[in-house]
Amino acid sequence: MKQQYRLILGTFLLISSLAAQAKITVGIEAKNYSYKDSTGLSPVDINDTAYSAVYLIDRTISELYHTDQFRGETLNSEFSFIFKTYHERIKLNNDEAVERFNTMYIPVNHEKELLDLKARSINPDGTITDFNNDNIKFFENYEESGPMIVLALEGVQVGAEIEYIYTLQKYTEDYYGHLYLQSKYPKKEFSYDIIYPDYLEYQTKSYNGAPEMKLDSLNKDRVRLSIAPTEIKAKQEEESSADDANIQRIEYMLYANNDTKKSNIYSWKRASEVYTRNTCSISSDPKLAKKEKKGLKKIVKQLKLADNASQKDKIYAIESYLKDNIQIVDGGSFFVHEIFKKKTVSKYAATRVYVLLLNKLGVKHELVMTSNRFNKKFDGDFESYSFLSTFLIYFPSLDQFTVPANASYRLGMIPYKYSYQDGLFFKSKELGGVRAYFPEIKYIPGVNSTQSYDNMIAKIQFDEEFEKCKVFLQKELAGYSCSYLRPILKYLTPDQKEEILKGLLEVQEDAKVLDYEYSNSEMKASVLNYPFKVQGNVELDHLIEKAGNRYLFKIGLIIGPQMEMYQEKKRMYDVESTYNRSYKRTLEFTIPEGYSVSNLNDLTMNVSSSRDGKKTMEFVSNYSLNGNVLTVEVIESYDEIIVPIARYEEYRAVINAAADFNKITLVLVKN
Repeated sequence: MKQQYRLILGTFLLISSLAAQAKITVGIEAKNYSYKDSTGLSPVDINDTAYSAVYLIDRTISELYHTDQFRGETLNSEFSFIFKTYHERIKLNNDEAVERFNTMYIPVNHEKELLDLKARSINPDGTITDFNNDNIKFFENYEESGPMIVLALEGVQVGAEIEYIYTLQKYTEDYYGHLYLQSKYPKKEFSYDIIYPDYLEYQTKSYNGAPEMKLDSLNKDRVRLSIAPTEIKAKQEEESSADDANIQRIEYMLYANNDTKKSNIYSWKRASEVYTRNTCSISSDPKLAKKEKKGLKKIVKQLKLADNASQKDKIYAIESYLKDNIQIVDGGSFFVHEIFKKKTVSKYAATRVYVLLLNKLGVKHELVMTSNRFNKKFDGDFESYSFLSTFLIYFPSLDQFTVPANASYRLGMIPYKYSYQDGLFFKSKELGGVRAYFPEIKYIPGVNSTQSYDNMIAKIQFDEEFEKCKVFLQKELAGYSCSYLRPILKYLTPDQKEEILKGLLEVQEDAKVLDYEYSNSEMKASVLNYPFKVQGNVELDHLIEKAGNRYLFKIGLIIGPQMEMYQEKKRMYDVESTYNRSYKRTLEFTIPEGYSVSNLNDLTMNVSSSRDGKKTMEFVSNYSLNGNVLTVEVIESYDEIIVPIARYEEYRAVINAAADFNKITLVLVKN
């Protein structure tokens, strides 16, 4: 039905400027929704003036309604539509807010229609300006963001309030999702309604202190889940936190349809059937199946596997072939024979062909789905497809993961946003000659600090005039520390490549890289045991100062700029790092003949934190002196992804220890 309906929708023109004048003709609750009577400016609390804007009203009414009316046409039958009505009234406290809010952007496409748009501004002198339809524009692809309606409000001043109400009619077959309540601006009166037929049952779950949605009945056999008008505080931005995963959110999903006697509609068991149906099997069409099998044979031949190839050898071969030879593009090929011929693949099909090759070669694996933990952490207790945003593959025999639809990662590494949390694993079993899949919630570990590192060896000496430092610098990067680098190098121009590689050696802004060379830049099947290396000679100014008969050497700056964490406000959230990591720096300084260092003990630091009796974070520096060669060893490591807020000061102390080392200056005195 969905494909048939989309074909119908495809015959309609995209929204034109006249769409803003369309009227709601079906019986939704928000049909006659309008502004409140008051046209005067609203009082604002003095605390709210700290924000550039304040939402005085933020109301959404989302209604599920069946109708055969769409874009002024009568369809061949009724379909499910979501009618979403938005009402926002915003106080603009400064020029930044005027710039941000005096233009509205409404995403649209062939499955959406804009209805009943009203907009106005109320300036500080009480002047009310209603929206002029001449100021609406439609863009087929606005700044690469797809179809967009853009409308501008004229004459908006600082201190004004803008207000708009509009309804979007959208075709849908997805009955699950999420609602973020907080934004960078406070909301004085927030409310949200979900209205639907009473034979349906929805479930919701609130996170991070969001209010619970309440159920009540409406007329005409319809019910409503709602959040009554309430005040919502602005979200607080914090370093090293989980971003949107921390803010107030509500998940919702359709649980049951009492008309069809179906319940637990979006269960994990159902997901194991839905997401593996096409992903793990050849086409059910006999002609396509024959072509796909032939395509698989051709790819296997290209892998050039030995007869005694191990499971790891097979995985490496599949990974290298698909990610080195097949380009992932929007609208890429789906069927195996097309992929082999055209060398393109869609994101979903990339997972599919990977799994089909594993099946053909007899490699044991499990398909895995999870969410981006910085948007929302996977919650195995709330069975909603809203948490299933990406595919991973797990290999039990190796206890390693891969991400099939991302050529920047290879076996053993996946994007860190999908790791260090739970996921939904689809375990397969043969039942009566048929492969079946069963769900299981398990943890997805990320790499540890010994696998993701940025190590440095620096050999330092002064020039003859004691004006510059001459440094031979070697850097070795592994894991996430170089995951951004290897995949792009082969696509860069020589000048771009030189800029990036020299940048790795420029530990200070005034660094002058005299020469450099690098190795291990190729993408291989397993990059964790294949560190990227770069080395070269560097000159550094401004690290040496003369003070009377002494010289001051800012040795701490050799390790490069370091983050320093300040906390002016009370910490709100747990620390959440991107990935576990470590840094080992070895600094070998040749002390000029006739001089000695008077404050060597400044180089000794030891700051750490432990959990359950095990050290999980540390910054440690020590030194040794052999003749006139001073060797400083600095080790910094983090092996705790989430640090509870109660231990935040411990984390901050380790982070700031690196910044403190940055400030160390050695005092060289004449013997």
